Amino acid sequence: MGDNSGVAGRAIVQVAALERGQADDLVTAINVGRTTFTVMLPGDRLLRLPYDISADELFAALSSIVAGLAAEVPTPDHFPSEPLTCHQKWTELLDDIGGWHQMLNGVSPGLRLASIRRTDAVADITVTDDHRRTTTTIPLDDGHLVVGLNDDIATRFGTLSGHT
Repeated sequence: MGDNSGVAGRAIVQVAALERGQADDLVTAINVGRTTFTVMLPGDRLLRLPYDISADELFAALSSIVAGLAAEVPTPDHFPSEPLTCHQKWTELLDDIGGWHQMLNGVSPGLRLASIRRTDAVADITVTDDHRRTTTTIPLDDGHLVVGLNDDIATRFGTLSGHT
């Protein structure tokens, strides 16, 4: 099937840009498959999308099921000021994960994002290599940016596999 990490990361960054433009939470989860990704919206609405979707196609697809969808806001040149709201931190997490998504394979061959999901003020990030998986939980309500998350995930996964 090949490595989809570059296009998967780009798609997640596009979702983050749309999330950043919304006044209220839009995306509650992203499930990452081999050839498609699924975006979960409030009310357990699901939208399965191809990784090569353009920003305009993503906006059109989400607009077809979300009334009043605001335009995307691309990744800013600077970090938002702390304290962050839960929504700001969730958006930054999505953007960061999209940006470093393909680095996971360098941690361990085949390691990839399986999902990122938000429940109230907590985000769960699950990675897998198809043999084992680990979930890292991030509080969204502490007001702080997350720094070094990819290293934390790599260390946690390395510990699971007996390597550090």
